[in-house]
Amino acid sequence: MVSFSRNLLFLCALGLAISCLAIQAAPDYIYHLCSNTTTIKPNSTYQTNLNSLLSSLSSNATRANGFYNATAGQSPDVAYGLFLCRGDVAIDYCRDCVANASAEILQQCFRDPGPFNELVVDTMNATATLAANDESGKKFATKEENFTGSQTLYSLVQCTPDLSIADCSKCLEGAIGALSLCCSGKQGARTLTPSCNARYELYPFYQLEAGPLAPALAPAPTSATALLPPPPTPSSKSSATGKAKISSQVIIDIVFPTIVAVMILRH
Repeated sequence: MVSFSRNLLFLCALGLAISCLAIQAAPDYIYHLCSNTTTIKPNSTYQTNLNSLLSSLSSNATRANGFYNATAGQSPDVAYGLFLCRGDVAIDYCRDCVANASAEILQQCFRDPGPFNELVVDTMNATATLAANDESGKKFATKEENFTGSQTLYSLVQCTPDLSIADCSKCLEGAIGALSLCCSGKQGARTLTPSCNARYELYPFYQLEAGPLAPALAPAPTSATALLPPPPTPSSKSSATGKAKISSQVIIDIVFPTIVAVMILRH
């Protein structure tokens, strides 16, 4: 028997997923919320009704008002659903968003948590191995793994640098084990201990690897000697003094803009 709360869950979750549409070339998945999770039995009556409902929503996603609600099936296996696209988005964006949400709703609110838990443990263990063997001495590592077409699992672990490889591995093993005990199926969790910590999320929460650095500026002249004129001859002492003053002004005009340029680019 399918309870009313289960039907309401689907209604709310689908409405939320579709209303969060960004205005750009394609809809972006932002967030989902399931008040509880239920595993659908394969080939069940409710699954048939749910698939029919999602198909109906997708086929009606070209309506001018960006809204549609529908039901499929009979009690106790009836499925309710609706979509709402923001009023300022184009019809094709709305259509794509409904299609994406229809696929994601099955993954996020009616999925078996087993595969996700398995991915978390495997990824965290692999990240722990990287941290324990970190040659930089920080005993720190991060790792990303794809979960669904629109979601990525982000993991981070770290030990205090004074731990040996074996001790770091042991500490992280305990931290990851604690995550499995307390937070199975959760979208994110962390464990903090005096000697190590572990965390995973479905969003980036650490500094991702930086891209290539910008090319360095050409070095400024290291000495002004090359810019000075030849030393004056004894017969032209007064005029040489004037030339030296002019040359000094030239040096300032050349070197000062170079310093300013470096300061601006580095800022």
